[in-house]
Amino acid sequence: MSLSHPQHEPSLIDVQLAFEHWRSHRTSRRSTPKHLRALTVALLENHRPSAIYKTLGLNSSTLKQWAAQESELGTTAFVSLPDDLPAPVTTEPLTAEAAILISLPNGVQVSVLQGASLNQVLVVANSLEKSA
Repeated sequence: MSLSHPQHEPSLIDVQLAFEHWRSHRTSRRSTPKHLRALTVALLENHRPSAIYKTLGLNSSTLKQWAAQESELGTTAFVSLPDDLPAPVTTEPLTAEAAILISLPNGVQVSVLQGASLNQVLVVANSLEKSA
């Protein structure tokens, strides 16, 4: 967690409610959405595994598997901008007063403080959406 940009860390109850909502509205019983998996694994920093899988109604081996998958992916993902971007929507770069912070539910944060066009920010956001 960055000190300059405080981030809400969901509690066990928050994740439990998210699971209940997903279970009541899901269309397929096949797999748990990636953002719920990431939130569940993040709970391991502050909670015992047994408390997590009992509260969320998970299997202990499922929690272990998700944790292993998250550690394989790593905690930081960098997205390279293409060299030849299409014509930007705006040519004015962002200023510190117009800084952007995008916080995704899976814990990924994108901070744009200066020098990026809106088009570059959109390219990064779209690539994060596809990789999630």
